[in-house]
Amino acid sequence: MNLKDRALGAAKEVDNVLSPSLTEEEIRQIAEIVESAMTDAIHETSQKSSQVVRSCCSADLDMAHKISTELELAKKALLANLMSLR
Repeated sequence: MNLKDRALGAAKEVDNVLSPSLTEEEIRQIAEIVESAMTDAIHETSQKSSQVVRSCCSADLDMAHKISTELELAKKALLANLMSLR
């Protein structure tokens, strides 16, 4: 399940809690807010992971570089996937 689907699902769950029900436009807006929040969380997690790699593997710079490169590639792939949803 991609982030757009998860965000839409979360917006529909919010709609189930509210009374009266939201319009389709309001659900779409909530889904965009949720998607944006998830994207921000991904960026923050990626930055923290990179910091951990640098501090953990400082003695083995080659290993730190390899891990950092893999994390960056995964982040780029995820962001490309997110951009294609828009």
